[in-house]
Amino acid sequence: MSSAGGLPLLSGPPPSDATAAGEQSCRKCDKEFNIIFTRSRKCMHCGYLYCHSCTDFQALMPRGGAETGYEVVNVCAFCIDNLTITAGGKGHLRMQSLARLKSYANAYNINFNGVLEKDDLIDVLIAARRPNGCLPPGNEEFYRKNSVPNRRSSRPRGVFTRAMDAMGPDRPPRQPQPQPQPQPAYQPRQRTTSVPSTFPRPDLEPERLRQQRLQREAEQARQQQQQQQRQRQQQRQREQEQRQRQQQQHWAPPPPPNHSRPPSGTPHLNVPGGAAGARTRPRASSTHAPAPPVPSLDELLRMSEEEIAHLSIGTLKAVLFQNHVNARLVVEKEELVGKVRTLVEAERGERTRRTELEEAERIIYAEIERQRLVEEAERREREARERIRREMEERERERERRERIERERRESEEMARVQQERENLAGEAGQEVSAEREADAATLMDDDASEMQVNTESDTTARASETQPASPHIAEPAAEDAMETQAKPPTPPPKPASTAPSPGLSYNNMASRLERNGLCVICQDEEANIAIVDCGHLCLCRPCSDLIMKSSKECPLCRTRIVTEQRLLRIFKT
Repeated sequence: MSSAGGLPLLSGPPPSDATAAGEQSCRKCDKEFNIIFTRSRKCMHCGYLYCHSCTDFQALMPRGGAETGYEVVNVCAFCIDNLTITAGGKGHLRMQSLARLKSYANAYNINFNGVLEKDDLIDVLIAARRPNGCLPPGNEEFYRKNSVPNRRSSRPRGVFTRAMDAMGPDRPPRQPQPQPQPQPAYQPRQRTTSVPSTFPRPDLEPERLRQQRLQREAEQARQQQQQQQRQRQQQRQREQEQRQRQQQQHWAPPPPPNHSRPPSGTPHLNVPGGAAGARTRPRASSTHAPAPPVPSLDELLRMSEEEIAHLSIGTLKAVLFQNHVNARLVVEKEELVGKVRTLVEAERGERTRRTELEEAERIIYAEIERQRLVEEAERREREARERIRREMEERERERERRERIERERRESEEMARVQQERENLAGEAGQEVSAEREADAATLMDDDASEMQVNTESDTTARASETQPASPHIAEPAAEDAMETQAKPPTPPPKPASTAPSPGLSYNNMASRLERNGLCVICQDEEANIAIVDCGHLCLCRPCSDLIMKSSKECPLCRTRIVTEQRLLRIFKT
């Protein structure tokens, strides 16, 4: 497209023109050519002659003959702007205004009828280029013949002509300035593209040239306004006819518009009668027939393929925009219909798959609920058996306790009866035993006196034969060993090796695993079919993408900012 060094590329030398070769002044600034002060130089794009100041711009010309490569040539100030647009890419064209792009297309006779959006116009301009990046010869020839501005005056401007005009006795009378035509009040102010004055000293410019320049600027502005007004009327009529055809085909006919005239007291300032009537009729019909609403996915699923094909281009683009499907570079209606059909088929498949999953989940939940009920019944049965067993054991323990109490009561009664019988027998034999005890006591007193004498003698003998006691250290080691054995604490059992819990997966690892599985990282239920253009993550489903745009407007994986909904792209999986 653009060559090395940032210079635009030319397709070839311009054709030789006899009229251009015979020019005597610069086509842009009207300077008169002469050998000493101002020499002429040819623009290598349009082929006209200019002064060196007006052709101080460069471009690349392919070399002719057997030589290869390019050489630097000069182009005029009129052509350099258009050549820059021809050599620019999409980024450069997007920085230009829509009016500038349309002016460029009109200058080279590039057809852009029916194109409304700026991106579509850029695609048309790029498609008009040849493989070498230049426009076809027919477009360049149209530009040379019809689009290069002509000189502003028929008389060249030079040193001697300015002096003669200043000293001339018959100076032309001052012409009144043309009054601009009144513009309708409902039209916006149009921007004129008159050529600015390049005279070095406007205060010394001859009066005749100033009057001619003012007349020419007023005429150009009037012609441009009339041409723009005609284009707007034609565009409005085409849009109105297309809207009426679409409404007649797909929607109920609107009520007849009320063509009542406005009250006579309302002033019509600067509004022609025919133009006012031609504009009020479409405006009234548009107010009574509003644009149809954009159908939702449920409505599209109920439509047939023929009904989808009958939708308007604006409706199809609105449907694709709402569902994050890129359709900005699509021009043909068949492609839009195909994208909408693909969207409907994908949505129908997703809903069918979702219904099957819900049915499978319902069956699984029913089986789980049945197993839970069976386990609950078994648990209740076990609890009932356990309760019966505990009651029987309680009854058995109560019976044994009562038997034990009864047995103890009978034993105590039997012991009391035996004790009573013994006491009765002891009372009867007490008197006989008392006499015997008195005789025995007297005998015992005599025996005690003799024993005391014998004991005194034995004590005296024991003191005389005193012996040393045995050493107590013989049994100490055994006693100490026994005490140490008792005081030594038992060896504790070995502790089981503690196993550290494995660290859990982080949120990013889990999200990446979900992204590889193809599920939405937000709900983890739906299939991820919305990709974020800025970071490239395919991690959202359509409902969760709406929630993200209403809340954080960030990628759930990398926190990349999502500026608009156009940065979300619907992905169809085969």
